Parts: sequence; structure tokens; C-alpha cells
Amino acid sequence: MNVASENSMLTVSSDVDDSNLLRRCLVGRFCGEGDMPIRNEVRRWAQQTWKGAHNVQVYDMSGFLFLFEFQTRRMAEHVIMGEWKRQGLTLKLEWWSPTVGAFPDEKRFDWFWIRVLGLPLQLWNNKVMEKIGDECGGWLETEEETEIKNHLRWARIRVRGPREKIPTKIEIVDNGLIYSLPVWVESPATYRLMEGEKRADRGDSDILLDGTKDRPMLLEDRNRVLERGKGSAT
Repeated sequence: MNVASENSMLTVSSDVDDSNLLRRCLVGRFCGEGDMPIRNEVRRWAQQTWKGAHNVQVYDMSGFLFLFEFQTRRMAEHVIMGEWKRQGLTLKLEWWSPTVGAFPDEKRFDWFWIRVLGLPLQLWNNKVMEKIGDECGGWLETEEETEIKNHLRWARIRVRGPREKIPTKIEIVDNGLIYSLPVWVESPATYRLMEGEKRADRGDSDILLDGTKDRPMLLEDRNRVLERGKGSAT
């Protein structure tokens, strides 16, 4: 029987040049206390707020990062120079770069969200959720949507980890039956340099987790973002 390897590597050639649409894209996240908006809400807000920037396309990258595609780079430059808020949340913007949304390979995380698929309804309670979390390095919290049974596709639990302690499957014994449940780990994307390659200055952002749910902290200040954008303009 053939067994799939844990990792698979592909070699591709991306097309990023000054005429590419990615050169007129910004990436942003909303910071502050309050509910994070969804894509449709962000799209409506952008259309109402950036009246001079027509036909801005908005894409949800990860639930907390949004990609804004502008018709021209000049429009993007105008927007990134402003300060923008939505319902008390500040929008932090930066120019798109190849590693936006990914973390350096050496970055270590203090916790992870996991999804336990197919948990039987009779086991859908806080006691079972906490036991599952403890088997994955330590239970931290159960997502609100899971607690209120907004859907029953999976149970989403935040656990301490580390990643190596989280199994790919959990077996639960209940009334003489053994339930075998797949576990998905919401691990973030990472990147590293190939051996022998020199690091190019692509203006990558330093990104860390701020410890509140799964929203990353962009550590690059606004002035550096502006300078980088002006320097790469054509």
C-alpha cells in the first residue's frame, strides 16, 4: 500500500513585475476591540469610504487579513497615505509582498486552533471539549460557534500544543463504541530560504501573533510602509 509523504515540494515560477496587478494591491487588517468584519462588510465599507478609488476588489485572505486590489497604483498610493477607521477599528495597511500572511519557518507559536471532525452529538459538551484539548497539549478555549452548536461539521478548540503534541486522529470510547475522529490543525503558512540563496530585500513585514484569537500583529510602522511604497513605485 502506498502511503502519502507528510510533505511535498513543487517548483514553480511566479510572475511578479511592475505591470503585475499585485503591484497595485494593499493588504490590511482591522485592529482594536470589537468584532472583526467579514468580506462583504469590508467591501461595502471600502466602496463608501474610498469614493475616489473606483471598483476596489476585496478578498478575504485568512479571516483577519484582507487584500485590496485597486485599478491603478496611484489609487493605492492615495489610500495607504490616509488613516482609516471602521466602527472603532483601525485599518492598518501595507503593500503586498510575496510573504504577506506567512511566517518565518523558525517562528514558534504558543497555541493553535484545531478542528475535530464528526464529533457525535451526544459528545458535544464542554467536558468532552476540554478532554480533547488536554490531549492536544492543553485546552485553552472552545470557539463560541461550537459552544452554541451553530453548525455540527466540526468542533473548533484552541489548544496549547506544541504542534508535535497534536495528533491527526483522536479516538473516543463511549458506551462500548470507539469513535475515530480526524483532527485538523490550523497551522499558519511559513516560508524559508532555499539553501544557497541570498535573501532579497522584498520589504517583507515582521508578523507576530498578538495573543488575541488568531489575529496577527503587523509590527511595521506606517512610515516604513509609505517609504517602501514610494521607493518601489514606477
